[in-house]
Amino acid sequence: MAIARAILAFFVIGALAMSAYADPGQDLARLRQISKLPQPSQKEYFEAKAILARLETESASGDPAVVKTLFDIIEDSGSHGLVSEQALPVLATKTDAASARHVVSLMASKLAELKDKPVQAKDLVHGRDASLLDRFVESCAEPLLPQLSDPRPLMDLLVEFCTVRTGWFRPDVQQKAGRLIAAAPVDKGIRKAAALRLIKITATHYPYPEGLERLFEPQDIPALRKLIRAPNNTPSTFCWGAADVLAHLADETAIQDVRAFLQANPVGQVPLSDQVQAYAYRIEIQKPPEKLLDFIRGKTSNGTSRVWAMRRAIDYGIDKKTIRDAILAHAEAVKDDRVQMDEVASLKQAANDCGVLNKDDLPGVAIAESPATP
Repeated sequence: MAIARAILAFFVIGALAMSAYADPGQDLARLRQISKLPQPSQKEYFEAKAILARLETESASGDPAVVKTLFDIIEDSGSHGLVSEQALPVLATKTDAASARHVVSLMASKLAELKDKPVQAKDLVHGRDASLLDRFVESCAEPLLPQLSDPRPLMDLLVEFCTVRTGWFRPDVQQKAGRLIAAAPVDKGIRKAAALRLIKITATHYPYPEGLERLFEPQDIPALRKLIRAPNNTPSTFCWGAADVLAHLADETAIQDVRAFLQANPVGQVPLSDQVQAYAYRIEIQKPPEKLLDFIRGKTSNGTSRVWAMRRAIDYGIDKKTIRDAILAHAEAVKDDRVQMDEVASLKQAANDCGVLNKDDLPGVAIAESPATP
């Protein structure tokens, strides 16, 4: 009987603790207080982290008080940056459909304020917002997507984020934004429209974020050709991203257009001339598609990525076992070349993500853990 009473008491105490957090007002008030401090102490910072951890695990999703408090802290330029950065991913997990739209709108407004401003060490407000945007793209944008009935504003934000060239954002996070545009769990037409807009905006910049080319199909070739032909065949408008996608789609006429452009604008184009040769080679090894396997097996690269070739072979429907054999043959051929073995590590990681290699393949090649890549 005593044991039964003890067990009952345990559950009663647990229930009381849970019900006590049904109104997290005290925690929210304290979090606001800490966020307003010019420089929270280490103890206060860890207190804020503990509060945020409780809010994440114990508060109800969509709780208006929780959402409003976190939103206000992030919106307020006077809030301490570290507290705001910690609050942002918690907000992303607690939003409902309405508040998710407001979060995207807030991040878009912060991006609009700083995108054209030069980086200045003393510009603490914009520096804080840049860090927030990095954090948003890195760990919050994707979890928000299921809450958005219309994902296009978020895709527009990601496009704008990728195009900022003033140095506010980490290049690896900008690449992640591009990958999210390419592979986000939203309608392919929406992703393709965002990718095309990004390619147009970054016309004269190379390279554009990886993975976008896989959104396009042969029926998109006419629209892409327009971006490298008159009136767009000038140094300020020629769209290298479109040329890259056309090479991905094995469009031979695009090479003629690129060469004509370089002949008319020869100054300073030596690296781009090398890129044209890479385009031509990328087209050549797709005709027929089985030539991709010969390229993967070999040793030379000619400016072409074997990760790209592997994914292109998958696009063409080539049997994954055959692709696997080609990768293993390449790894064996370059096993004594340290530089090429570094590239084999990237190839192994991508092949694992795509389900091409078995778990026990290439045991001597170390790779970092990564999420699956479509």
